[in-house]
Amino acid sequence: MRMKFSELFEIHEKKIRPKVEVELRGVRLKPGETYEDASELTGINLLSHRKCYFDVERRDGVYVIRTIYD
Repeated sequence: MRMKFSELFEIHEKKIRPKVEVELRGVRLKPGETYEDASELTGINLLSHRKCYFDVERRDGVYVIRTIYD
């Protein structure tokens, strides 16, 4: 399914905070936890994709990001 950045994440003080449990490149990002931009964990700077859509598959309540559409 296609989802907006804002459906999955919020930005708080220039940091990423997942709204739901998200998996990206095998790394799980927990809701409510704050990440600089997640690039250290996932290799992708999510802040630079804040205006993008994501192809997401929901598996057992986890939103697995498969593709980022720029």
